[in-house]
Amino acid sequence: MGNYHKEKISNLVKAGRASKGYTQRELSEIIGVSLRSIQRIENADVLPRAYTLKLLSQHLGFPPDIWHENNPTPGKTLAKQSGLESFHFNASDRRQLNHRQRLILTFGIGILLTLLLAAFLTQSSVFPETDFEFLLLLTGTICLYTLILLFIWK
Repeated sequence: MGNYHKEKISNLVKAGRASKGYTQRELSEIIGVSLRSIQRIENADVLPRAYTLKLLSQHLGFPPDIWHENNPTPGKTLAKQSGLESFHFNASDRRQLNHRQRLILTFGIGILLTLLLAAFLTQSSVFPETDFEFLLLLTGTICLYTLILLFIWK
């Protein structure tokens, strides 16, 4: 999510906390979230997780219609309340893997598939019977790895 959404959530939390007369420390103790997390949310440094946002909405009086029974993740509109503007969560705003995490997954899954293939080949005394079967197994493994990489790097 962009900075616009961070600012909107920050303003919503600050206004809700002020209207209840809570300090940041009191709010953190009430909802069971660290003081540092409340500070970071209010400073628009981070976006709260769906669970944290749900707790905040319950204790600070956010509109209850943000949480749908069948979909407890952000995806609904926060309606205007107490003069605060509405904002939307978009499904495309979900957390993405960073470059380092993608590299770790790429190499980790490659090593894992290699070890699994080696384990399969060493346990079987009759497979592969021919070079063709071995090449088919390698081709299938490479295709699987390619699909996994496409998912990771999309």
